[in-house]
Amino acid sequence: MITRPEGTLKPDSIEVISPQMVNVCGIPLALTDYERTLDWIDAKVARQAREYICVCNVHAVMASAEDAELRTALLGSSLKFDGRFILQTQTDGPVSFLIVDFQAPDRLRAYARFDAKRLKEGLDSGALLGKGHLAMTIDQGPDMSRYQGLV
Repeated sequence: MITRPEGTLKPDSIEVISPQMVNVCGIPLALTDYERTLDWIDAKVARQAREYICVCNVHAVMASAEDAELRTALLGSSLKFDGRFILQTQTDGPVSFLIVDFQAPDRLRAYARFDAKRLKEGLDSGALLGKGHLAMTIDQGPDMSRYQGLV
């Protein structure tokens, strides 16, 4: 039984279709509302599904455009397996090296190398990183091959 403020639900009676997904600022988001989100979560719990549902507001998605750690956490939360998502940059900007490592379901660590003399208030992520290379790695565990994309 699942108890919510509006009453008790029987897990067997929950028939929920996963919502349509859209890409907003590079983050996959579900087109849903509060009630359908709760139904979706209840259905996953009732089925004991091994999946992650990351619920966040619009501000978090928009802030992820400027924050590599937040972006990695949001993208990593959409992994459908127990693995790792790693974002790595090597550039000519004030932040010359950045690595963010997300390990599902909830481990995040990051490291940045920067030149404090070149940092200025108000720089956006493009100005902080400058030009260089970006690598995204998906590691699905020891039994699977790693996937890496380079830009």
